[in-house]
Amino acid sequence: MVWYVVIGDDWCSVVPDSWVFASESMIWWPPKGISATIALSKKMEPSDTWTLTPYNKLIGPIDSFQEARQIEKKSINISSDADTDTMRAAFEEPLKRSRKVREVSSDDSVTPMTVPLINH
Repeated sequence: MVWYVVIGDDWCSVVPDSWVFASESMIWWPPKGISATIALSKKMEPSDTWTLTPYNKLIGPIDSFQEARQIEKKSINISSDADTDTMRAAFEEPLKRSRKVREVSSDDSVTPMTVPLINH
């Protein structure tokens, strides 16, 4: 199953691809009386009692539910009007420190050193 993280004005949720209506920037949402958590755990498919709910941002597709949940947790701290750079920074791995490049200078005044051979 493929998952998405959807971000609304004041909410964020992991949903399966069957709930996403991407061409209209909408998702199917369970009716009152059915929590999204229960609907997800029972792998419910949208029906005519569900409502279409607009979203602001869609992240995915994501192959695993666990990975989608991690992204959702990071997304909770980002407002819906956050700019693209802020979104990107929240999801990218921290940059690794680069090593300093050592420069080797060649000094023409140095003469090559010779090592005498020792015969045994």
